[in-house]
Order: sequence, then C-alpha cells, then structure tokens
Amino acid sequence: MANNESALRYFWNDLTNKSLIITKFIWFTILFGVVMIWPFISLHMTSLGLSEGDVGIASALSAALTIMCPFMFGFIADKIGNFKLLVSGLTLVTGVVCLLFTVIPSTTSSTTGTSSNITTNVSLSEQDNVTLAEQDKDNYATTFWSYLIVRIMFVLSQTGSYTLYDGAVMSYMQEHNLDYGMQKAWGTLAIGVSPFVGAVLKDMQGMQGLFCVSAAFHFLTTAALLFVDLEFKKPAKSLWKDIFTQFIKTEIIMLFLSMITVGAIIGYIETYLYIFLFGMGASSTLLATAVGTGVPVEVIIQICATAIVAKVGHVNSINIGLFSLFIRTLGLSFVTNPWWALPFQMLEAFTSGLFWTTAMMYCTQLVTLKSLASFRGLLGIAYWGIGRLLGTSIGTIIREHFGDRNTFRVMSGVALATTIIYLIANQILKKVRSQQHTLEVTSQITTTERETEKGIDNPALIYPDSRNREGHC
Repeated sequence: MANNESALRYFWNDLTNKSLIITKFIWFTILFGVVMIWPFISLHMTSLGLSEGDVGIASALSAALTIMCPFMFGFIADKIGNFKLLVSGLTLVTGVVCLLFTVIPSTTSSTTGTSSNITTNVSLSEQDNVTLAEQDKDNYATTFWSYLIVRIMFVLSQTGSYTLYDGAVMSYMQEHNLDYGMQKAWGTLAIGVSPFVGAVLKDMQGMQGLFCVSAAFHFLTTAALLFVDLEFKKPAKSLWKDIFTQFIKTEIIMLFLSMITVGAIIGYIETYLYIFLFGMGASSTLLATAVGTGVPVEVIIQICATAIVAKVGHVNSINIGLFSLFIRTLGLSFVTNPWWALPFQMLEAFTSGLFWTTAMMYCTQLVTLKSLASFRGLLGIAYWGIGRLLGTSIGTIIREHFGDRNTFRVMSGVALATTIIYLIANQILKKVRSQQHTLEVTSQITTTERETEKGIDNPALIYPDSRNREGHC
C-alpha cells in the first residue's frame, strides 16, 4: 500500500509540476497537429489528380529526408545551444506549410474553363485538341511540382521541430533529474487520439478544414514553445570530436545495433502486417483497431518507464522490449483469425513505449549534454532510417520466397537472438568495467568523465546528491 501511495504521489507531483505542465502540453499539441493529417496525405495527393506513382515518389523522398533530418537538426541544436527560437520558428513554418497544402491547384483546375469556352459554339479542331492536351500536361506538372515543394518543406520543418523539441526535453530532464517518460506519454496519447479526430474533421470539413486545424495546432505549439526554458543548453565546442569519441564506446555501439534491429523488424511489421490480416478477411475497422490497440498500454508504460528502469536498469528494460518483440512476431506467425492479432499488437507498447523511451533515457547517461541532441538524431537514423530500410528490403525478399508466416518467424528468431546477445554482451562489459574501476579506484575522475562513464545499467532516477557518491554508476 505504501508503495502504491508513493507511486501515486510521484505521478501527481509530476503532473502538477508547474515547470512541466507546458512541456506536457507541447508534447501533446506538436504530435496532435501532424499525426491528425498524416494518414490522409496520400489520399490528398490522389484527390488533386496525381497518380499513385507520384504518391510513391513523394513518399520515398519524404522517407529519405526523414533519415537525414534528425542528425542534421540535432547537430545544429548542439552547436547553437539555446535553440528556442529555432524550434519555435520551425514549428511556425510547419503551420504555414499546412495552409499552403490548401492552395495547391488540382490537375484539372486551370483547364476546365478553357475547354468550356472552346466547346461553347464550335467544335474542337485538331489544333485546339493539341493545345488543350498541352495545357493539361502543363497543369499536371504545376500541380505535381507545387505539391512536391510543399511536401518537402513540411517534412523538413516538422521533422526538425520534433527532433529539436525531443532533444530539448531529453536535455532538460537530464539536467534537472526529471522524468522523461512522464512527458513523452502525452505525445503518445496525442498519437492515439488525433487520427480519429482527423477522420471526423475530414468527413465534416474535407481536407481543407483538416489542414487548417493542423495549422492552428502548430501555431498554438509555437506560442507555447516561447515559454520553455532552454538557457541551460550551452553551445558545444569541438562537437565532431566529441561525437566520434563517444560513438566508439562499446555501450553506444551495442545500443545502436539494437535500435537498427528493432527498427528493421518494426519496419517489416508496419509494411506487411495489415496486408497479411486483410488477406485473412480483416475489415477496415479491425485494421484501424490493430493500429491503435496498444496506445492505452503504451501511455501507461511510458508513465511508469522511469520507475521500471529504476527497478531493473536500462539494459534489462531494453531486453524486455526486445523479448516482447520476439513474442509479438512469433505469435503473429500463428494467427489464423485476424482478431487474434490484437493481443500481440498490444505488445507494441513494450517495443515502442518501453524500448524507445528507455533507449532515449539510456542515451542521456552515455553521452555528454553538449552532444545529446546529435546522438538523439543518430538514434533516429538507426531506427527510422537504416533499420526500416533493411526491414522492408530484406523482409520483402524473404517474404517472396517463404511467405508471411515464415518471415514473421525469421523476424522472431532475430529478435530472440538480439535479446540474448545484448544481455550477455552487457554482462561481460559490466564485469570488465567493474574490473577497470577497481584498478583505477585511486585515480582522480573529473566531473565530465563521471557523467559520460556511468555506462551500464544506470537507474533513470539520479538523485541530487548521487553525483557526489563514490562509485555511483
């Protein structure tokens, strides 16, 4: 009972912390504004008269930009230190770009009047037909390039603002010994709610109304960001050297490899799971339910993430996420009724909520504050870029040869092997670090070295006086 009361008090104190209320609010609005329109982006392209091939081109380009942007903006953030105006400016630009989507002309908008004028009193001659065809072609090109430019601006500004804000929250939580998972949970809540709100708005107001509401959320986020304290973040010097020095650390390399593995498996699941379920007769409602069924559990896990890490450590928390991915993919391989996939989809709360949140918290312990945003971007590249690229490409080849079920089983084997290897490797490394500490116990360790060598299995809760305790890890 005492533990339950303590947990509730901890949750309530974080919820009512005045300095964190604005952080939670921004997490909710910044993700609500973008996720509410994201499921309908492709539909908007086709409504403008663009082809499915054009949809593929825009999606591929967006994916490429998503791979590059996190590190690029994270590096910029570390270089300039206090980047409040930059993240606010990018969020403002995202809102403006949402409005630009509403003024992109359709492929037929400029030729309709011309064709009606030509055919009012006289029939079209061959020359008129050629002229009209050229106008249609020119108008199609105008629509395509207008859309592509706006889409690129949207991806750059939205990815940049989100990456910078996430890095800012990570840095602030680390600097002030606060709970990262508690804040991130509000973003997850927005992800769970916003697609349904977006669907209602689209049915009532169309895509124009949906983009306008999204813009309003981004403008609201911009105003809120001006009240966030980022003055603690100083400009980084010798950043490339610092990144390289820390990147070659064994703990960092193992974390990146695990991120790539999880990103690859999740990439395959998100590409082919819904096709797999649809082939078994799943309805659109069931597919939508399968997407969001893990969100409520994920919110709870993110709220409890710090307590979980404090209890079992970063490495064990990451392994819980990896092992749950093994259970999820293995279970999906045996599903014969699409409804049976829902319990396994709920495990996404562990692979996404616990694994990703713990990895971010672990990163704050492994690297210095001055390069934290850069490493946040590198983790994004490992997960969203390299991992998903490998998962969709290699997974597609395996699927073509062995089918859906066997591919899920291969993925489950990879997840289990990664779990075992990561656990054993960290145990060996922990023993080596312990022996090194014993040999160097009489040497002087600077404050910076103590911050960057906490390494293995840090509790997420770093109490104010813990930094001065000898041997704290």
